[in-house]
Amino acid sequence: MRNEIGERIKELRKRNGITQEELAKKLGVTKGTVSKWELSTTETLKTSYVRDIALALDTTVPALLGMEDIEDNRVECSNEEKLVIETYREADTQTKEMVKRLLAYYERINALKK
Repeated sequence: MRNEIGERIKELRKRNGITQEELAKKLGVTKGTVSKWELSTTETLKTSYVRDIALALDTTVPALLGMEDIEDNRVECSNEEKLVIETYREADTQTKEMVKRLLAYYERINALKK
């Protein structure tokens, strides 16, 4: 069975100049896990990681899944946005929960403005 998602992960990782170890650190998994994703069948990749992998590799979920062309779907982030993402990923569970609550509050405020 051909592993198209694994091939895309590997291609995007290399295109972004990221090692397996660096990608693993960004995602909070081991290097071995990233290696399995790249080499094994798609069953080894939990769907809960797909969004995070796409973000880490500057692409979209549809592009990662082969539903769109990789070339046309790079997600552009400013350095400030990248710093926010990296800081969030390194935060403890309590801090992440606070950020989620703040974003939910922000969404409710915006919904009321409409």
